[in-house]
Amino acid sequence: MYSTTIIIFFIYCMVVSNARSVIVYRNAYFDPIDTNYMLSDLSSISSDNICLCRCYENPFCFTANYFGNNQQCILFFAQLNQSQLRLMPINTNTNVYSFENRTVENLTLFERTNETIFEIWNTTAGGNSLSAIPSFYTGSYWPTQPAENLFDGNLTTDYTNHGMCNYTYYDVSCGEKTGFYLTMYNKSMSLVAFYLGTNEYDSMRDPLSVTIEGSNLYESELTFGSSWTLIYEGSSGLIIDPGRSSFGAIQILPNNSMRFASYRFLVTSKRGSGTSASYSEVRYERYRKFAYHMAQSGVKLFTIECVFASATKFGLPPQRFEVTRPGNPYHIQVVAPSIMWMKENLINVAVQRLPAYIDRIAWIDADVEFERLDWPYLTLSALERYSIVQMFKTGYITGPTGKYEILKREYSFAHAIRHGRRVQPHHSHPYAHPGYAWAMRRETFNAIGGLIDFCVIGSDDLHFAYALLGRIQETFPMGLHKDYHMLAKGWGDGVARIAGYGANVGYVDVNLYRRWHGYQANLSPIGRWLILSHYQFSPLNDLTRDRQSGVIYLANKRRLSAPLGVTRVKKIESEIASYFISRNEDNKRVLPQLLMPQYQNLRGSYRRQFSYPVPPRKRPQSYIPIIQPPSARSSYRPRFY
Repeated sequence: MYSTTIIIFFIYCMVVSNARSVIVYRNAYFDPIDTNYMLSDLSSISSDNICLCRCYENPFCFTANYFGNNQQCILFFAQLNQSQLRLMPINTNTNVYSFENRTVENLTLFERTNETIFEIWNTTAGGNSLSAIPSFYTGSYWPTQPAENLFDGNLTTDYTNHGMCNYTYYDVSCGEKTGFYLTMYNKSMSLVAFYLGTNEYDSMRDPLSVTIEGSNLYESELTFGSSWTLIYEGSSGLIIDPGRSSFGAIQILPNNSMRFASYRFLVTSKRGSGTSASYSEVRYERYRKFAYHMAQSGVKLFTIECVFASATKFGLPPQRFEVTRPGNPYHIQVVAPSIMWMKENLINVAVQRLPAYIDRIAWIDADVEFERLDWPYLTLSALERYSIVQMFKTGYITGPTGKYEILKREYSFAHAIRHGRRVQPHHSHPYAHPGYAWAMRRETFNAIGGLIDFCVIGSDDLHFAYALLGRIQETFPMGLHKDYHMLAKGWGDGVARIAGYGANVGYVDVNLYRRWHGYQANLSPIGRWLILSHYQFSPLNDLTRDRQSGVIYLANKRRLSAPLGVTRVKKIESEIASYFISRNEDNKRVLPQLLMPQYQNLRGSYRRQFSYPVPPRKRPQSYIPIIQPPSARSSYRPRFY
C-alpha cells in the first residue's frame, strides 16, 4: 500500500547582511507558547525602544511562529543592536537572530503567487536538474501531487516523488536526490530559515538531510548545475523524530547574505525504507497574518482557541493549542467535549471575559483582510449612529493565488438593508453576505443575550442577519425539531426589536478580501440541515452548557431513553465530524463536490422545506451586477451608513 512522507516546507526570506545571535536573559514574564516552548509574541521586553513591547505591534520585530518539540524559540528583528533588546524567556534554549540595518518589510514568510515550480529527480547539489514526469514509476511524481502543493496552504496535499523507485518498491534510497526548484515572482530574497514536518503514518519516509541552492539565472539556464550556488547542506531538522504530523527543528542559515531569485531544494537522505518522499506545508499561518493585520490596524486582538477532546474518536490526530498560550491576557483557551460548530459559542464566552472598560466589540473571521487600515476608526464612528454595524461594504472572494485572482464580489447584508435591496436567504446573488465582520456596542450585545449558539453545525451568521429584519424563520427548514424553531424565533424576535427591524443597522464603507479556503460548493448548508432534521436535534434535550466555562457540548438529557439517547448523540457527533471533514476547506486542487448524508426518510427537493413568508420580487431591469476589482474604482472618501 502506498504511503508518503509529508514535509512541511517553511521559508523565511530577507534581504540581509550577516545575522548574529543576541544575548538572551531569563525572566518569568515570558511564558512559551503551549507546551512546545515556541515563541508566538513577546509579553514583556526590556528595551530602550518603547515600541518593542509586543512583537506584533512594533515595526521592527518579526517572529518565526514555529511549533515543534525541540524546545527552541526563534525571533527575527531588524534595525537593532545587541544593547537595544533584551528578551526575558523562561526557556533557556532561545535563539535570537538580528539582521541589522534592515526594515521589517524585507523580512517575510515566502508565499507563492504565480511562480512555476519544477519537479526534479536524480539530481545532486552542483549537478544538472533532471525533470520528473507525472506517473507512478521511476523518475516520476504522482500526477495528483505536484510540487505546487508545497505552497497551497494545505497540510494534507503533498508533493510525492519516487526518485529511483516506483509505487511498489520500498528502499532507503527511494525519494533521495529528488526535489524541486522555483523562481520568485519579480523579486530576489535571502533565505534565512526553514523547517520541515512529518507525515501521519510512516517515520521511515522522513528526510534526514537536505541541500538548498540559489541562483540568479532564469528559465532553461536553471537546468544546469553550474547555475546553482550551494547555501545549505545539513540536517532537515528531523533527526529527532517529533512524531507523526509534527514539526521538526527550525533550521537557521545565519551566515547567508546572498540574494537569489531562484531556489533548489533536494532530499539527500531518509530515515528508512519507503516508496517515495513527499512534501506539504506549514499550518496556522492564516491566523498569524490576521493577528498581524489587526496589530497594523491598531486594535487589541483577543483570541479564543478551542480544541476538541473527542477528536481521536473520529480518526483525527490529538489536538493541542496552536496559536494561544496560557497566561497571556489576550488569549483564552477552552476544551470542547464534543465536535461541533463552536464559533458563536466561543464569541459569547470571550465577550463575557473581556475587561469591563471595553464598551465596543467586534468579531471578525480570521480569513479576511481589510483593504484599508483605518477601518477601526470608521467602525467606531458608525457605532455612534448605529447600535449594530457590519464592518464592510464589498467583499472580494479571492482564489488560491490570493488577491491576484478575484472570483466573486459580495456586498454586505447591512449594505442591502441601508439601500433597500431585496434579500433572500437561499438565492445566490451579489448582495447580502451575512457574515465576515460585525461590531456592536457591548450593551447591545448583552441586551440580545449574546449570539445564537445552539446551531451545532453552522448557519449562525445567516440566523443573525435575518433576525435583524425579523425574518429568522426563513433561514432554517420547517422539518427541524420544534425546540429549534421555538428557541430561534424567540431569540430572533428580541434581536429584531433591538435592531429596529433594520433601522439601527449600518455598515462601514470599506472593502475586504476573503482568503480562499475551499470551493463554495463544498460548504453547502443542505447537508447540515439533513443531519439536524434526520435526528430531530433538540437544543433543549441534546445540548448541555458547562456552568464554569460556558462551553456547550452534546449530551443526552432525555431520562426516559438514556441508553438509546446516548447512542443517538454519538451518531449526531459522528455525522457532524464527517460533515466538517468533507468540507475540505484547505483544498485548492479538487473539483467542487457536495457530500450529503443519505437518509431514506428524506426525499424530494429539500429546498422546498424552507418557508418564504414574503414572495420574492424581481430586480429592476436597470440593475446589472458587475464585478469591479478595487483597483478599478475611482478614489473615494470612506464613510459609514
